[in-house]
Amino acid sequence: MSKPSKAAEPQPKNELPKSEQEKRIEALIAIADVVLAYQDNAKPTLGELARITNRASGLLRIKGDERMAIENAATLEIARARSLLLS
Repeated sequence: MSKPSKAAEPQPKNELPKSEQEKRIEALIAIADVVLAYQDNAKPTLGELARITNRASGLLRIKGDERMAIENAATLEIARARSLLLS
């Protein structure tokens, strides 16, 4: 007997497909880059990044359980790109 494929399994109601989630993360990063360039802020704090991604997710109307995960992923990716995290 063959096992059912993972594609046949229903996804949880509030969870987005990975590609959709990645698109939203990329959109938040792009918005944050524009805001930081406008502010002429090369080394923002993590708090500033979190505030920007929070407001951007509201503009993009990201709601529900995935909002925090998307905001956190975008904030961490921006922080890594700007060398704001240790090790």
